[in-house]
Parts: sequence; structure tokens; C-alpha cells
Amino acid sequence: SLDGTGHFVANRSGAAASQGYRNGVGVTSDTSATDAITDLPLFILGINQAGALAAVFLGEVAAGHFGGSLSAPETAALYAALLVYMQAVGAA
Repeated sequence: SLDGTGHFVANRSGAAASQGYRNGVGVTSDTSATDAITDLPLFILGINQAGALAAVFLGEVAAGHFGGSLSAPETAALYAALLVYMQAVGAA
């Protein structure tokens, strides 16, 4: 669906390699060089602007996660595990 629901993953697997996933399926990739990762705080529903929360989105998030780079199979497995949990608690 195009309603914005689902499990979205943005993955940076290298200085010039990134992938996007929705519900465990790859939907985009890019080989553009990116800036180095900073040590600034991460915000789930906003943009980090020089260390401060900016451009806050007032929507809802059922879950959020951060970590190291995931392969396509790992992303699919993460989605499947999260979906089972969300269904068990009545959130999906």
C-alpha cells in the first residue's frame, strides 16, 4: 500500500553503498558517496540539526531500531521477527 505504513529500513553498508527496504523487501539502492557518520544523537521522528531536534514529525511509530549494517536476508528476518511480535501483542 502507499499509505506510509510498514517496516522501513535505511541501511548504509559502506561509504558509497546504501539500501532501502520496506517490509523486508529491497526497494532502492544507491552508490553515491555519503558523508562520514557523525557522533550526534539519532532522532526517530525528527531531524538532527547540529545536535538539536528539528523538523519534528507528529506521526506514530510502533517500533524503532538502530544498529550495524544488515544484509538483505538479515533485513527480511528482522522484519519477520518484528511482525510476529507485533501480531502477538495486537499491534499489527
